[in-house]
Amino acid sequence: MTILVYLTWGVISFLVFQSGMIRYALSGDWKTLLNAPVNFLLFVRHAHYFLKFYIYWVLLSLGIFLADSVLAFTGIGLLLVPAFTVCAYYITTAHELGLLARKVNNAKAASEIASTAA
Repeated sequence: MTILVYLTWGVISFLVFQSGMIRYALSGDWKTLLNAPVNFLLFVRHAHYFLKFYIYWVLLSLGIFLADSVLAFTGIGLLLVPAFTVCAYYITTAHELGLLARKVNNAKAASEIASTAA
């Protein structure tokens, strides 16, 4: 039961942290990382964007694992596994998170335009 509680807390805090990173990227204010209730509401409001992001993240992780496995079976490629993993994972995840921030920002701007037009 303890492991289940920790896993549930880990998933929730990861989602809230990712939402905080989106808000920080859009506002530039580091304090937005600490506002967990607003970050969670951002996640709930844009859950479809986050779901797509996490599906791509799982596929990316599988692709990196497969590429690492292929590199590991070669003698020379074994030395490239750590560098490839770090570069492929962090660069592409940061890029995808930036695209997620752009989608959230566009959706936010569209809802503000719709509310002012009404």
